[in-house]
Amino acid sequence: WITPSLFYQFEDRPSSFTAMDMFNFCRVLGPAEGNRQLREHWRKWVTEADLKRLVSQGINTLRVPVGDWMFEPYEPYTGCTNGSVDELHRLLHLSHSVGLKV
Repeated sequence: WITPSLFYQFEDRPSSFTAMDMFNFCRVLGPAEGNRQLREHWRKWVTEADLKRLVSQGINTLRVPVGDWMFEPYEPYTGCTNGSVDELHRLLHLSHSVGLKV
């Protein structure tokens, strides 16, 4: 879900406005902007073509990191990670459709 490019925007900021992890990403950006950026990231990050490429290379299992905040959001994740469970379901369905185990 996370790629370092999401964090490049924080490189030249003071330490109190820097994010190197999901907690601080949501804290610094706030729920609305954080969620906007995450949804854009999720939309592009993993595609069916990516998963098919993995299968063509002999990969049969996909490991997906899952944060507890996806299921019971708490601060600063509340609002920031909305839609993450839907994205997880999308990934599970795509994986199954191309023959990957998760």
